Amino acid sequence: MNGRTDLTRWNRASLNRFRYIDGNAMTFLETLRQALLARFADPAAATLKWGDLVPRRAGDAADAFVRYEQEQLRLAAETKRERLDRLAAQYDGDRRDWAWEIGRVLARAAHVLTEHIDAYANEGYLRTATQWDSVRRLVEMLDYHPAPPASASTRLVIAAKAGAVGLLASGFQVKYAPPDGGAPVIFETLDDLDLDADLNQLRPAEYNRNPDRLGGDLLWLETRVEDLAIGDPLVLEDEKTGVLRAHRVAGLTVDGGLTRLKVSPRLSRRLQTGYTRVHLKPKDRLAPLGPAAKGAELERVLRLTETPGDLLPGMVLYITDGVEASYRRLVFLRGKRLVVDADIGILRLDRGLVSQPVTLAISRQEADPRTVSGGQTVIYAYSVAGDWSRLSGAWWPTNARTTKAKSICRFTGSPMPATTRRMEPMNGGGTPS
Repeated sequence: MNGRTDLTRWNRASLNRFRYIDGNAMTFLETLRQALLARFADPAAATLKWGDLVPRRAGDAADAFVRYEQEQLRLAAETKRERLDRLAAQYDGDRRDWAWEIGRVLARAAHVLTEHIDAYANEGYLRTATQWDSVRRLVEMLDYHPAPPASASTRLVIAAKAGAVGLLASGFQVKYAPPDGGAPVIFETLDDLDLDADLNQLRPAEYNRNPDRLGGDLLWLETRVEDLAIGDPLVLEDEKTGVLRAHRVAGLTVDGGLTRLKVSPRLSRRLQTGYTRVHLKPKDRLAPLGPAAKGAELERVLRLTETPGDLLPGMVLYITDGVEASYRRLVFLRGKRLVVDADIGILRLDRGLVSQPVTLAISRQEADPRTVSGGQTVIYAYSVAGDWSRLSGAWWPTNARTTKAKSICRFTGSPMPATTRRMEPMNGGGTPS
């Protein structure tokens, strides 16, 4: 960079690295400044077109070319210490000149690039290489394949004595004696550790609860259950919600200390393994007199007394017990078992009926919607083909797939919908697989 050809002062005996680059960002910036001065200074016309290349000092002339000549005289007489101080102040100084800042960025980039070149050059020799991969490539020419360096490390669990609280300073030594009788190995902790006996058994909340979902018809019990027979009832309790689900034993196998049960109906996917309590072997076996007068709270599954032959998934069903009524879309059908798209709610099974509602084709809307009940209800008037006065007072659904409003409308009367089917008093739980 500066024209010197003798670089032996950087690479003489006792030095552990080669030095190929004679300069840094500050010297590169000064070299660039001198080249720019020679480019923008015109001695014949005694002018300097870029006056900011010469820093202003107290007592300097106002004319840029005069300052340039005065600086050249100072540079010829300055000492090495003065030169280093001037270069440092020049590199760190704030010029507020975009062209000067670009030059400084160029000098800094050249410094980074040349240092990388110097580092890569030293990686080509065994005594000056610092990177493991460079050493490996060099010694492989001698057919030597070294193993990568590694220090032994391990994770320690430190249990504090009862009531102990304090700081365990770094450097705490632990000795490991190999079982084969080898030399013991001593480990040291790297950081200061806060000890507290209360933290010895600290665990995350619900660490011993299995979050996996149940499903299918197989249930594993953690213990060996004796005197259990096929056909016995069992109840699954959801400890999170308190919901109970009734099943019966359809098969059982005892395998060591575990009991495998096959249950019917299938297990609900809403149950989690770690939050399900199993109630077995009831002490009292009572004969039911009939369906409960009080309504049961149903989920999405219904069982009918007969197999429906005209129901298909996607149809809308009307479900009522004479008091409560709801519309649900049929999602899954297998024999007498129906699965709908939402929970049904409270329903008396002894009076329960499932119907397929009548579908009406609307011809036109007779009038604009009218809002009543303080803005909570909107009344629409439609014309339909045929005489449907028998539906007066009945509730009926619109197409729930195409409307965003509440999908229930009403005529003015109270007839029963079309084909009805009765439900079984015992409601099964679960969802289709």
